[in-house]
Amino acid sequence: MKVEQPQPIRRKRPVRFTFKMVQEFRKRYDAGMSSIRIGKEANVSSLGVRKAIQRAGGKIRSIAEAGKLRAKRYHWNSSREKVLWCSYRLTFNDVLFLFRRQKGLCLWCRKPLPLENILMCCIDHVGGKKTWRNRSTIRGLCCPDNACNGLAGYIEADLNKAKRIIRVLQTCSFPFA
Repeated sequence: MKVEQPQPIRRKRPVRFTFKMVQEFRKRYDAGMSSIRIGKEANVSSLGVRKAIQRAGGKIRSIAEAGKLRAKRYHWNSSREKVLWCSYRLTFNDVLFLFRRQKGLCLWCRKPLPLENILMCCIDHVGGKKTWRNRSTIRGLCCPDNACNGLAGYIEADLNKAKRIIRVLQTCSFPFA
């Protein structure tokens, strides 16, 4: 009885990167793409990509630097963005789109919204439990102090009561003034 010898493991030959390939790797890496993603696209190992970039004189980022770059790149650097995503499935670009669509003005009072702190603007949406995490129910951006959005919610909840309040305010005279 013959015992078959196991075949030796054949290792892949190291890929020889051309100068053009390494320059492309460096350009993508400096733009913020990870070495793993570059390696997958080029069908090589990420370690090979990192070594090629180092040999070409490029600087490899540490894990901490890569995390900071990722946070900056994807605008995921504030807890408010996480709240917007979890509550309404909105990203920073979606909020920016709403801001531009409204020409930088509040949906209700038409005051200018703060561009430097756009994430703190209130999101006005159709109320109710059925609209939870539904992007199609979002109307627009409101003032950050929540006065306009709160008033709109109050009116939406009981329109008849709001009409009565308006009627009283219009007809009310102040005899003791």
